[in-house]
This record gives sequence, structure tokens and C-alpha cells, in this order.
Amino acid sequence: MASHSGESGSWHPSTRATLTITCRNPPNTLPLVGNGIQFLQDRWKLFAWFDKCQQLFGYETVALTVPTLPPGVLIHDPGNLEFVFKHEGIFTKGAFVKGRTWDLFGLCGYR
Repeated sequence: MASHSGESGSWHPSTRATLTITCRNPPNTLPLVGNGIQFLQDRWKLFAWFDKCQQLFGYETVALTVPTLPPGVLIHDPGNLEFVFKHEGIFTKGAFVKGRTWDLFGLCGYR
């Protein structure tokens, strides 16, 4: 797992670099459809699945794949979440994600 805290050197959002990290797949990841079926279920089942992933993987970041959407990740590490929220401009959330996570984050998650 990569973390931006405690690493030597400096990183700035305008720096263009490629970092390849292989994340494990969460449970119920299927060939071709990836985790798409999970995202089509009732949002409470989706949140329960997120919780199950956190119980299985702890603070490890896991890969999410949904057909027709770009690759995504499920982040549970508070340090990594803080980094993402501070540099939100690089990580855009589309209407699909905003609609599905409104009950979890409310307006505070979307500036």
C-alpha cells in the first residue's frame, strides 16, 4: 500500500508522475462485470459491502472495477483519505458516485 506520509522527497499536485500499485480485488469481483453488480444493489447493501471490505482488508486500498466506468479504489486508510480530500481537484466525482454516496457524506463531501 502506498502512503504519502513519511515518504522521503516531496510531492506536489502539479507534479506529473506515474505510480503503478497493484491493489487486491474485493470479494465478489467477477470476470467482465467486476464489482458492477454490487453497485446496482440497494445503497444499504452497497454500504454493508464496503464495511465487509474494510473488515477483510483493514486499511489496505482495494481495486474497484465497474464496466463503463474508469477504474476506482476503495480507500479506508485515514491518511490516504486525508490526502485525497486535500487534493480533491485531481479526484473528480461524477454524478453516479455523488448520487450513490449522498446518504453517506451528504453535502459536506461535495464542494
